[in-house]
Amino acid sequence: NCEKPIYVGLYVDDIIYFSQDIRAEKQFEKLMEQNITIDFHGQTQHFLGLNVECTKNKHKQVTIHVSQPSFIDNLTKELSLNGPAVTIPTTPYRSGDVIDQIK
Repeated sequence: NCEKPIYVGLYVDDIIYFSQDIRAEKQFEKLMEQNITIDFHGQTQHFLGLNVECTKNKHKQVTIHVSQPSFIDNLTKELSLNGPAVTIPTTPYRSGDVIDQIK
């Protein structure tokens, strides 16, 4: 039995999953392998055109950072927002602050 839930994202034939409990992830993988043909490729770095960075701290809390640098680069070029005269304002978000928590 696993103490923590597992979170799963599924789109057609792409799947992403994570849990604070590694046993939940391993149990999920085992159940998937028993029921369908599936390949696991390790920690997710890309999902549906998004860059995904998932980290766990020493308290096993999961942090997920999602970004779209390719989309942003193409959009800024298309809108001519990539020249030397363009300044990028900083975000009011302070790094390390919790925005939302799943309980």
